[in-house]
Amino acid sequence: MKKFLVLACLFLFFTACGSGNAETQPSPDPTEYSQQNENEPPVPTNHEDEEPQEPPSQQEVVFPTDEFEDPFEGFIDPDNLFELTSEQQALFDEYTRDFNFDISIFRGVDPIDVAHVFIECGINGLWEGEYYLYYFESEPLTKQELYDEFEHDMRTEDIRTRRSVANITFPNLNDGTFVDLGDGFGYIEFLSVDSDMVNVFEATLRLNMRLVDDVWMINLSRFLQSAEDDNAPLEDGNAPEENDYVQEDDNYTPE
Repeated sequence: MKKFLVLACLFLFFTACGSGNAETQPSPDPTEYSQQNENEPPVPTNHEDEEPQEPPSQQEVVFPTDEFEDPFEGFIDPDNLFELTSEQQALFDEYTRDFNFDISIFRGVDPIDVAHVFIECGINGLWEGEYYLYYFESEPLTKQELYDEFEHDMRTEDIRTRRSVANITFPNLNDGTFVDLGDGFGYIEFLSVDSDMVNVFEATLRLNMRLVDDVWMINLSRFLQSAEDDNAPLEDGNAPEENDYVQEDDNYTPE
């Protein structure tokens, strides 16, 4: 059972790592009619004058400042934390400056460096930065869906636990090995926790990635897997010819 502790923690850290469906109420049917009482005839609802809704965009994230009891503190090795190298920090700063999120800066960049920037975005609540680094193998998430999940997480979880979960799960990511499977697929294999950590299963994990336009992106459909999993990614499945991050309306590439 300890094997699953680290994996379960990830669901508190990354948005949209579960079913990919936000907990939102269904939108009303525009063909429905409103009626004030039973004796009045139905009046059609008119939506013609409504402005089209803009997709959500990243806003400043406000961290809580009250006292914080970290439920993961006992699992963290203070001598081995998730940290960015100076090069990764420079990438993160450029990528997130003014919430620009221009993924072209990652062209030709080592996939381990891309993964670190992605994780740092999650730690800091930069959901839109995560969004543009996702590769959608099938059933792409919209920005609205990811934003809704982020808002739900902010209401129900303390965002400060995200740093702790990264310190448990990804401190050895920089020492991981990238395996290129060919055809634009690959994964980073890394030890999820240190061997001297107590009460946490030592597991070798694979963070699956997909090469699109010379950028290694996070494969959302097959995000993390145990190295012991015989079903490691071997084929494209239903992957489209080109990644879905360049696209319509609510999944656009920012200027």
